[in-house]
Amino acid sequence: MIVPAQYRIDRVSLSYGETSVLSDISLAIEAEQSVAFVGPSGAGKTTLLRLMAGSVFPDSGTIELDGRSFAAVCDRGSELRRMRAEVGFVHQDYALVPNLRVVQNVVSGGFSRRGFWSALADLVMPKRPLQQEVLSLLDRLGIGEKIFQRVDTLSGGQQQRVALARALFQQPRVLLADEPVSSVDPTRARALLELMHAVAAERELPLVVSLHDAELARALFGRMVGLREGRIEFDLPADQVDSERLQALYALPNA
Repeated sequence: MIVPAQYRIDRVSLSYGETSVLSDISLAIEAEQSVAFVGPSGAGKTTLLRLMAGSVFPDSGTIELDGRSFAAVCDRGSELRRMRAEVGFVHQDYALVPNLRVVQNVVSGGFSRRGFWSALADLVMPKRPLQQEVLSLLDRLGIGEKIFQRVDTLSGGQQQRVALARALFQQPRVLLADEPVSSVDPTRARALLELMHAVAAERELPLVVSLHDAELARALFGRMVGLREGRIEFDLPADQVDSERLQALYALPNA
């Protein structure tokens, strides 16, 4: 059984040159929680998720996954890869390889947990037991029949599910998603988020998603964190986030 992870984010700040992206961010995310990061474009939602995935490091403050800091192992390649492998990440642009088949894209999610040559062999020609494992996962996501199709022949919604399958294939302890429904219509957006909730609950994983659609976040998530100009404006149970608070979060500067 995979033990779900816990995050501790303590007074994290990050700047790119003279531009402050995040300032004094503190959060605690417990196992099995579902959390939506909401806020206007440029609020820092994507950067915060990337920090949580260990793909960038803060200028100050700490981010800990079960008491272990990504920054503390940033110069230890194998240990950093192992920590990153515990975080399943669904990218906004999916980050799939378009000319490869679905099964190959999904199998690539296991690279960080396996030796290079073994992982490469599985990518080139996945063995039947591995294909069955991928098929079972794709069936759960409703696209099992697409297992041998090239990714670039799929619809946007199907590609989203392949990206989710790849993240789940690596057997993560937490699931992060950056604007996973930005390119689909509202009905498909809701369906995909409900599916993500279901598979995260089945695996008892924390689910953290950045969203532009605050109403969808309020309807589907247990907790909402509002970000604006790199700072946390609120961190509340979703049923306590009212329309007035959302209007203030998304208000134009000097409006």
